[in-house]
Amino acid sequence: MRRFRLVVVPLITVAVAAACNSFPEQPLRGAMVIPPGNTTDFNELYGVNCAGCHGADGKGDAARGLADPVFSAHRR
Repeated sequence: MRRFRLVVVPLITVAVAAACNSFPEQPLRGAMVIPPGNTTDFNELYGVNCAGCHGADGKGDAARGLADPVFSAHRR
């Protein structure tokens, strides 16, 4: 049991410390979303706000593709 504590407790401590953001009041680099009022460039807005889920080409990734019939059916 002593050996277990000598190995596991430091590993848990390191894992918890690594998961924490050392500067919580500052956003992570690259996590800033561009407000729509600051740019009118569609490619820039899509790349920052949409591509993460819909894929860089809009064909789907974590979310459905933008040309998916499910979306098209709601537009009619």
